[in-house]
Amino acid sequence: MQTEKSAPHYDQELQPPQPGFNYSSNYGVQSANYSTPYSPQYSQQSGFVPPQHTSGTEALTHDAPPPYTQPVQVATAATNSTTVDPPVYVAGSVDNDYGEGLVGWNFSEKSIRKAFVRKVYAILMTQLAFTVGIVALFVFEKNVKMFVQKNYYIAIGAYITFPIVYIVLVCCKSVRRKWPVNFIFLIIFTCALSYLVGTISSLYDTQIVLIALGICTSCCLAITIFSFHTKFDFTTCGGVLFILCWVLFMFGILAIFTYNNILKTVYAALGALLFMAFLAYDTQVVIGGKKYEISPEEHIFAALQLYLDVVYIFLFILSILGGGKK
Repeated sequence: MQTEKSAPHYDQELQPPQPGFNYSSNYGVQSANYSTPYSPQYSQQSGFVPPQHTSGTEALTHDAPPPYTQPVQVATAATNSTTVDPPVYVAGSVDNDYGEGLVGWNFSEKSIRKAFVRKVYAILMTQLAFTVGIVALFVFEKNVKMFVQKNYYIAIGAYITFPIVYIVLVCCKSVRRKWPVNFIFLIIFTCALSYLVGTISSLYDTQIVLIALGICTSCCLAITIFSFHTKFDFTTCGGVLFILCWVLFMFGILAIFTYNNILKTVYAALGALLFMAFLAYDTQVVIGGKKYEISPEEHIFAALQLYLDVVYIFLFILSILGGGKK
């Protein structure tokens, strides 16, 4: 009488059966013409049909499988084709004309946002470089300085032109998004405002202009770096900034009719602080990741807002250092 061996211990069951393992000699199971045992790994091979048992002690009707070997990768059309893992959807908050809170590709949204930020700051640096060049020309060149001071009507024309172009770019979506009309209007705006800033700078001493330029550069750089890394969301303060802007506007009207240098200096200091806050707000709107962010299609509008913030900061600092004297 053949004695059946007991089932293996639990830790033995964790090991897969080795090639050549005989179920009949170890467990007393009739293999029915099977020279090698059945292995679950063999079922992974292409075209393999597992054996079907019949009732009772009848032998299996299927032919015995080939000896167990390591699974072989079968080259099929499915395995040769390149498979790509499905992307992960994330909820975005990009503000555009088709609605808020769109759902987009995670990697695509990040890459588009980075390209958008690079494009905006490239345009901004070009605008600022042109403005600094105009200011340097109007301040250091005596003939140009005398010309712009005598022909003040050109400055008045620039003062009328830049708000009109600004309103067109802000209110007309078809203008600021259509190439090359958007860049033409942006160039006109930059030239008009640069001429106006250069004319104002020519009324101050050269040393004061250089100090104001240095202070403005350091402040704007510090605010930009802070806005990139802070966890505080400045985009939620849009309503507060709008109210403070109107308060500053009314305070400016009062300062015009008082002819008080101290009051004008206080007005300039408050204006510089307010537009520094606007710079932080616009920076976070551009970089995204906060409650509100601008659409990647609005690179002209984004560069326009940042440029206007920097220019106003410079003018207010120049007014503070000049003591309200022009």
